[in-house]
Amino acid sequence: MNRSTAVNVQTFLNEQPFSPFQWLIFFMCFVIVLLDGFDTAAIGFIAPSLIVQWGITKPALAPVLSAALFGLACGALGSGPLSDRLGRRSMLLGSVLLFGVACLGSAFSNSIEQLTVLRFITGVGLGAAMPNAVTMMGEYCPDRRRATLINLMFCGFPLGAAFGGFLAAWMIPHFGWRSVLVLGGVAPLLLLIVLVLQMPESVRYMVANNKPVERIRAALARISSEAAQAGTFVMTETAPDFVVVGETRNYSFEAITKAIRLINGGARFIVTNPDATGPSAEGSLPATGAVAALVTKATGVEPYFVGKPNPLMMREALRAIDAHSESTAMIGDRMDTDVIAGMEAGMRTILVLSGITTRDLAERFPYRPSRIVNSVADLAAELVAERREVGASA
Repeated sequence: MNRSTAVNVQTFLNEQPFSPFQWLIFFMCFVIVLLDGFDTAAIGFIAPSLIVQWGITKPALAPVLSAALFGLACGALGSGPLSDRLGRRSMLLGSVLLFGVACLGSAFSNSIEQLTVLRFITGVGLGAAMPNAVTMMGEYCPDRRRATLINLMFCGFPLGAAFGGFLAAWMIPHFGWRSVLVLGGVAPLLLLIVLVLQMPESVRYMVANNKPVERIRAALARISSEAAQAGTFVMTETAPDFVVVGETRNYSFEAITKAIRLINGGARFIVTNPDATGPSAEGSLPATGAVAALVTKATGVEPYFVGKPNPLMMREALRAIDAHSESTAMIGDRMDTDVIAGMEAGMRTILVLSGITTRDLAERFPYRPSRIVNSVADLAAELVAERREVGASA
């Protein structure tokens, strides 16, 4: 990868191992959802104490109990458009600040009316926090882990409510009902410090809004240093002109399904090469051609192979290195793509037996390579020996 390379953000995330930085994002988002659950349920924990201390009836508590739920709905509805304009990070920090301050302020309420208003404001912050936390986590997830991690995040909400019940049962007799709301306000504000220092901006938001490439590169470089070499970043998952299948060891069912749906939706189908298998220490592995065949079977669309044995690739490669076919050789481990590509481009061809094709298998083809060697190392040794012989005879 070099600084002229355009990197697809989701492809980059899919191809990298899940990094400590992504686990940190998961932890921060999980704690947000955990506190969301605690603060949403907090009013239920303190309701009996309010009835006793303020001398109010149960029906009089109805507005207080409902206020946060109305706020949740308002916060959730309003946070989406705002986060698209202001950024996921800003909305997440703002919502955590809002429900932390409002919940802390609720602890000092002196009337049912004050508490109702503050619980509504708390609910607005809670409603805005959860969807933005889920979105932030989802946008930093590879496809293969997104569903699992988001489901785990949602577990934080009932856990926060459940643990809050145990805490409230101990805190209220010792410190009074206000202590529950103080905890519900202080904990998010402490978390806010961590978020300010560690939470990145949504990389998709930055790409979609043409933010400086240095900011995008810096965020993704915390996942893998490979991002530091990228020149530009793109997102082409919604309605791309092309679906390109290339070589990787990280094919996923989700990615293949997405490719099929995009091609059915009108995207053109490009494949880098038709190799059905590739070598490994354990034996053959399914390669690009095998995955392309699966997609073709599902869509009925045949791909265009831009790589070997397409002569166009060979001509472009020779032009790029300013070479002529008469002075260039094609080295590969496959007769059906590497060798035939070199032959059709007018180059000498060398088959190495360290990959897919064996010597016996090579004999079955109606064409022959210029030379067959066991490995590239053996080829290098042979070329050195030949050069020495030429030098000695001269």
